[in-house]
Amino acid sequence: MNVIPDLSVCVATTANRPDILERFLDSVRRMDDHLSIEVIIVDRYGQEKSSLPAVKSFGSVKLVDADAGCSLPFVLDHAMGISTGRYISLWSDTVVLEPESLVRLVAFLDEHPDTGVVAPAMWTAAGDFQSVARAFPSLLELSSSSSVPGPPMTMPGEGGNTEPEWFSGPGLTVNRFLLEETGGLSEKFLCYWPLEYCLRAAGAGWHLQYCHEARIIGAENSWPVERMGRLSLYQAKMAVALMIVRHRLRA
Repeated sequence: MNVIPDLSVCVATTANRPDILERFLDSVRRMDDHLSIEVIIVDRYGQEKSSLPAVKSFGSVKLVDADAGCSLPFVLDHAMGISTGRYISLWSDTVVLEPESLVRLVAFLDEHPDTGVVAPAMWTAAGDFQSVARAFPSLLELSSSSSVPGPPMTMPGEGGNTEPEWFSGPGLTVNRFLLEETGGLSEKFLCYWPLEYCLRAAGAGWHLQYCHEARIIGAENSWPVERMGRLSLYQAKMAVALMIVRHRLRA
């Protein structure tokens, strides 16, 4: 009888740096005794992974090699497609998870079954809070050069009581029922894929929540910066802008 994992941790490597991947996996492994975790590593850099001690220590690891030209949403979507966990968590290997962070994300989703996406709080190694919970941008903000459009939102635990509209940092943890209802990630949105996915979840009636008690160490730009042609970037912005307009008209 196959046991369904509590959580599928889908991590995309950001460079040919096994030490960075090992550090990330070590932080995940600390929670392996508290959750049934499936790890899916998608590598675009051809690094040797199977011999890493942290890889060997997990009971369930899937290693996927992708072409160097594949986009981040493409490889993460592939990882989501082969995942089997009740929930799916999307990561960059540049961050480090604090103890109990995955346990708290899973517990939050268990307690709030109408939540489609939950995300952790992010702090830098120096102790500076990173505002990854954001509001949808205005069309003017979206047309700017910023890759993280939209104003930061004050969340519960920080003095606020408003649901976030999207998350700019790693750690988006997705309810499998949302994945089955709306599908996975679309690479046509390029660096705006987290914004688009959260828009899609909200449009389908799912809640988006922020778990302040689940903490990770990283930076707001922890997702890797990828090369994008001006035309492709413009098309991605216009597609997101149209979705935001439709979302606000329905609200």
